[in-house]
Amino acid sequence: ESFRLADDFQARLQQLNNTMLRFTARREPAALTEFQRASTALDHWIDQHDPLNNQDSNLTTEPERQLFGQINAAFDAYLQAATKVLSNRQPAQVTMEAFAQLDHFEQQSQRLLNLGGQLAEAHRQAQASFLTEANRALGVLRLLMIGAILVMLGLVGALGVVIYRDL
Repeated sequence: ESFRLADDFQARLQQLNNTMLRFTARREPAALTEFQRASTALDHWIDQHDPLNNQDSNLTTEPERQLFGQINAAFDAYLQAATKVLSNRQPAQVTMEAFAQLDHFEQQSQRLLNLGGQLAEAHRQAQASFLTEANRALGVLRLLMIGAILVMLGLVGALGVVIYRDL
């Protein structure tokens, strides 16, 4: 399940960004409600999977745990930038301040997406490490099995010699 976290996070964030852009362009109350609902759900999702908040988290490696902590902190900054954008009233003419707030929101969003990509890479490294360790363990098991078969063949041969000699 931990390997799906990065993809799930990025998909949820993209949906949140699309809702923000729809609200910014049209100022529809439904888009605002959807953004607030989705951002709260994503915040709970992050807290649920953050190892600092949940001891039963599926994240096993230290890089994954650190990145998820960074994602949690970055999401708080993302929400602050979103609050500034949401607090703007749509003027007759868009000001440079509104563009600056949107630019700041976009920077926070890109930061979160980059952290999501780093989390995916940490998952891939954890998977590669797991596969390497599993292959090593299987190699040791293979050698033990071959050794056990050889010992068993030796014992059968010795038993055959003893029985033949007694006859």
